[in-house]
This record gives sequence, C-alpha cells and structure tokens, in this order.
Amino acid sequence: MSRCLKVGRFEPEYLGKLSFYLEALDRDARKPHENPAMGVLLCASKDNGVG
Repeated sequence: MSRCLKVGRFEPEYLGKLSFYLEALDRDARKPHENPAMGVLLCASKDNGVG
C-alpha cells in the first residue's frame, strides 16, 4: 500500500505520481500470491468540482 499526504489542494500530477508508485510496487516488490498494490491520496483541502 502506498500513501501520499499533500498539504494543499488536489493537483492532477499527484494522481499521476501515485499511479507510477503503485505500478513500480507491483512490478518490483509484489509477490505472486499478493494482491495488486492500492494507494490512498489525502489532500488537505477539497474542490467540489469534478473534471
């Protein structure tokens, strides 16, 4: 599991970086019997818009 804590509002690049980290974990560290990695991205503020 990968966790990212960001102090400001969400930026799309945060999601891209988290996806990269998860892919690297699955490729380099995951054992055959383990489930794929999952990530949690927490940001200090929110934006109600989705786009």
